Amino acid sequence: MNIAAIGNLVPQLHLHHVVRYQIDKAWPAPIWGKFAVVPYTQQQMTDNIDRVKKQLKIR
Repeated sequence: MNIAAIGNLVPQLHLHHVVRYQIDKAWPAPIWGKFAVVPYTQQQMTDNIDRVKKQLKIR
């Protein structure tokens, strides 16, 4: 697990909790800006939202 506090570019502090594995492509470097962004498909977004709603018991 990698927990970082980032607030050097804007006047705020926010935390990122990013779970990492030694098999990930960027290991052990930071994940930020290493690879091109691959957006979720509409179906993947719908599936993820449905899973979260189910866990939160939201209809």
